[in-house]
Amino acid sequence: MGLSVLMTTMNKVLMRDLSTFLAAFSLLILVLYPPLYTLYPRAGNHGLPHVNSFNSWYESLQAMVDLGLIAELLLLTSYFLPLTSYLLLLTSYFLLIRLTWG
Repeated sequence: MGLSVLMTTMNKVLMRDLSTFLAAFSLLILVLYPPLYTLYPRAGNHGLPHVNSFNSWYESLQAMVDLGLIAELLLLTSYFLPLTSYLLLLTSYFLLIRLTWG
């Protein structure tokens, strides 16, 4: 009895909810990906070091889908990491003000 209820519930979730989510998500990626990739600044054939996965179209699409489906963060290179303590203080102050006052 319990297994049939579980299977019926899983079937309804997969057929209704998941298909609705995937249709909306696919439409969102289809509409938002081309402008985002087009507006990402590139310098000719050279890639930018900030986010290496956005230097080619297929890696940027995979990064967007990963971020949307499984909330995997983009891997930033070490370009942003060598911040001085003063810059870290200013950044944390900005984030604190931004998060508390919206």
